[in-house]
Amino acid sequence: MLSGLAGGRAAWSFAVWCLLLGLLAVGAGCRETPVQDHRECLTCHEGIETAGTGHDRDCACCHVLAENRGRFLENHDPILSNPASLDMAGRICAPCHQEELEAFQTGLHLSLAGMINQTRFLFGAQDRASPPIFGAGGPLKRPPMSPADPKRPAELVDDLLRRKCLRCHLGAPGSEKTFPYRGRGCAACHVLYASDGRYHGDDQVLDRSRTGYPKIHGLTASIPDSQCLKCHRPNYVGSDAHGLFERDYDSFFQEAVLGAEPAKAKPWGPYHILNRDVHIESGLGCLDCHGQADVMGDGRLAGFALNSPGTTCEDCHGGFGKPDPNSAIPGIAAENGIWFFDGRDGRRRRLPLFRPDTPSHDPTVHSRLRCSACHARWTAHDYGLSLQRQDGGDFRVWTYLVEQGDSRLEAELEELLNNPERTPLSLDLISGRTDPGLWLKGYRFRRWEHLVLGLDHRGRISLMRPLHQYRISYVDDQGQVILDSVAPERTRGRGRGWAFMPFVPHTTGSRGRPCETCHGSSLAAGLGLRWREDLQAGPDLDLLRPSPPAIAGMRLLRPEERSRLLSPGRGYGAKTFEQRKSLLSPLNDGLNEAQGLNNSQPGKVWTGPLKQAASEQVGP
Repeated sequence: MLSGLAGGRAAWSFAVWCLLLGLLAVGAGCRETPVQDHRECLTCHEGIETAGTGHDRDCACCHVLAENRGRFLENHDPILSNPASLDMAGRICAPCHQEELEAFQTGLHLSLAGMINQTRFLFGAQDRASPPIFGAGGPLKRPPMSPADPKRPAELVDDLLRRKCLRCHLGAPGSEKTFPYRGRGCAACHVLYASDGRYHGDDQVLDRSRTGYPKIHGLTASIPDSQCLKCHRPNYVGSDAHGLFERDYDSFFQEAVLGAEPAKAKPWGPYHILNRDVHIESGLGCLDCHGQADVMGDGRLAGFALNSPGTTCEDCHGGFGKPDPNSAIPGIAAENGIWFFDGRDGRRRRLPLFRPDTPSHDPTVHSRLRCSACHARWTAHDYGLSLQRQDGGDFRVWTYLVEQGDSRLEAELEELLNNPERTPLSLDLISGRTDPGLWLKGYRFRRWEHLVLGLDHRGRISLMRPLHQYRISYVDDQGQVILDSVAPERTRGRGRGWAFMPFVPHTTGSRGRPCETCHGSSLAAGLGLRWREDLQAGPDLDLLRPSPPAIAGMRLLRPEERSRLLSPGRGYGAKTFEQRKSLLSPLNDGLNEAQGLNNSQPGKVWTGPLKQAASEQVGP
């Protein structure tokens, strides 16, 4: 027994010594293999691209806050995946771009003040739309949270904005991981994302099967139109320049077969393809006209899009009382009395100039018109926007309206149709919080041929669009209908919360539309569609009658202006004949030949001595 006990003690002692030696060996190994310093990014990210022109510097300059750059980083936690986000740009980007960031704080791309304040005004939640009170970013207040038990549209509008309308807010969470894929903050424009949201660069570490990564690592100031169309896409100014008109959400239109595949499977998505803007056809892009002050702000607090700084038609082509282009605009120059524009693509184009001898350019009758009032070839009009917040109940009524123009919303709706017991959830696009309830929408009808005239804030006759024609419904979490297709009301009894707004469609043609698209047209005059005076318009046709704009100073046509439009003066017939003759005769070609300017026709690349370029026709 004693010998057995002694043997057991020996075995126990041997085991202890083995354990101690093992621990010492592990400790020694830890000392010999120190934890990696995560400031040494290229140790793992072999092959990753530089950050681009002007940003070719140490990774930590952008991806690590100043207080962490001098210390050992044991993990990725202090590494900023997007140093250009709204909450980091002031600390990372500002040391080099302070002036740009300060101007950006009051720009519309950050604040979205036009959308927010016009919508709140029309819903009766505030007394004016401009100057703005609320914004999604910058110095303006954020829209408040809606009450838990809303009973009228004015109590739902902030929830609508926060969970539906502000998807293009530059700080909207999850934008990198959901179609159409874009960054946040400065990266929303300056970091390019592929259409599939995946990385296509040479970094050997990044997972190419996952969404949420830029196309390649780096920043750029050469922003292509495809980046602008990440936000300017569904029947807004921007997509129209490329001839895109979004199809209706009903599956009948979404599933329509074009060729061998459904419309929604086409590379451009579920859109009708219409005429492109003449500037796009000539190879120009968004940033050729929309400069830094226009896109990023000029320091003024802009309350709506038409009040933003920007290059006008007259700046490049001249106009009433402006015989020459504005040489202060970057890219515009004259040589031997001929005006040119140097595009961002490095090509030089001859500028076609305003011709005062054209019948429709008679200053006695048309000097108040915006150029687009005649030169826009079509406009996108969405009539009767029905919006429903649904916290519970039966979602099967949305079976044929699953397409909502929002991939995140569509995925949630699919889940609800497959699992009726599921609680509907959606994201607050300002706070990032997920709350019960889902905002869904549908249009009464969508057209591109109805053109309506009114006046902008400067008194210029402009095309108008039905930007706000709301019908609001609300179904609570018990499936009870609280609101059923209710039209909002403006405050202080100022009428229904619908509005037509003046705008500049980007569907420009080199020639104006025929005169009768406005003259003699009850639609253009703001009287709606009228076949017979004794017939009353139904609810659908009533949508064609414009409502007053949301911004003070903008208005619809007055009775005397409508009268002149519907019954033009005695010279109208002669001018119409002259316009028809000019449309049938290639007068410009004859003039150019007579002046020996065959190689400098508008729409052709200039081959003169200042810049050598190809002489083929510009555009596809």
